[in-house]
Amino acid sequence: MNVKTKSKLFIGVTVFFILLLGCVKLPDNVNYSNIRINYSNIEGKEEYTLIFSCDMQNDNPNTVLIDLIADIKVSLEQNTEVFQEVFQVKAKSILPFNMGILESVQKRTKEEIMPLIKALNVDEKELMATGTISGIFLKPMEVQLINVKCSRMNIKEYLKEKTKEQ
Repeated sequence: MNVKTKSKLFIGVTVFFILLLGCVKLPDNVNYSNIRINYSNIEGKEEYTLIFSCDMQNDNPNTVLIDLIADIKVSLEQNTEVFQEVFQVKAKSILPFNMGILESVQKRTKEEIMPLIKALNVDEKELMATGTISGIFLKPMEVQLINVKCSRMNIKEYLKEKTKEQ
């Protein structure tokens, strides 16, 4: 092989590996979505806390997803009405071939939370009596992943950084 052929081969192989390493698959759906609602009444002031959480799988063999932020649309049908809301959920990191838990915690007023409570068929009196309603699992067809943003890092580099921190 002459020098031109070797350099073309080298460039071709280099471009191939750059493209291969740059092809990180971002998650395209969520698993096991659920909602929890907490209620408190302190000195006559009602406060509701809405916690939406879901699991997301990292299917990449060598890449850690870091500072993941996702927008997830929840659509619930109640009789003829449709309740829709977009939740922004976050996770610090998801290791390769692992499932990460993404969560959104929001404080709500009674007026803001009531449409969701009605759409979920939650007994408002039970919520006020117990202070929490949990285990409200959403069906896959009620949850849609809209957008995913994150940084990416090779697992070896990530583990080196983590060991340096300790």
